[in-house]
Amino acid sequence: MSEVENIRALLVEDDDEDVAIFCRYARQLTRYALDATRARDAEEARCHLADDRFDLIFLDLELGERGSGMHLLGRLRDEGLDTPVIVVTGAGDETKAVEAMKAGAHDYLVKSDLGPGPLERSIRYVRNRHFLEQERARMVRELAERTEELSEANQALKAEITERKRAEEALRNAELLKTSILDAQTERVVLQDASLTVLWPNAAACESAGATRGELVGRHCYEIWQERTDPCPECPGRKAIESGQPQ
Repeated sequence: MSEVENIRALLVEDDDEDVAIFCRYARQLTRYALDATRARDAEEARCHLADDRFDLIFLDLELGERGSGMHLLGRLRDEGLDTPVIVVTGAGDETKAVEAMKAGAHDYLVKSDLGPGPLERSIRYVRNRHFLEQERARMVRELAERTEELSEANQALKAEITERKRAEEALRNAELLKTSILDAQTERVVLQDASLTVLWPNAAACESAGATRGELVGRHCYEIWQERTDPCPECPGRKAIESGQPQ
């Protein structure tokens, strides 16, 4: 047996006899336990909606001297109320019911056809439709939030790339400046690591070795200028590394 779902409903209806008929059918529902609060007119309905929360609104379109159900529907939608609305109309008023659907109602019932079956089917349809609408709205919100997060991440990445390009440009400029300064020296200047491998020679060093800078980088200094297979006993490069002072 299916579990009975409790539903709080606001019934906006000015006719006492129609209210009695509706409540009799509501008690015969098998899937829903309908707890209905009655409002006789639009203003009373608005007071109930301001003070309480409902799962459904059953709205009579013809409230007699007490106002228009269509007008109330429009005001509720303008105010952002998303509670599902089922309009109830008399026979021959289906055109008004269609207009109400276009104005934001979820379904409509004709009073002459009202019974436990149509009432239960309408509630089930509206509840399912409202759930799907809420899920769609939730996914749209999440998509918008995710899109905004990705946009912010993209902007941050662009800023990081820009900053990295600036740093690389500054490094290239520093390297060019170093090269121009050291190449202007008439003495041999060689940058090398602890194994005495040449990392960078200036123009004077290249000229003294009779080789290009690319041909010298990666070779040992003692191979290039001393034609040895091992470091020199009084190697100035080692002394510079040990003392931290240029030699």
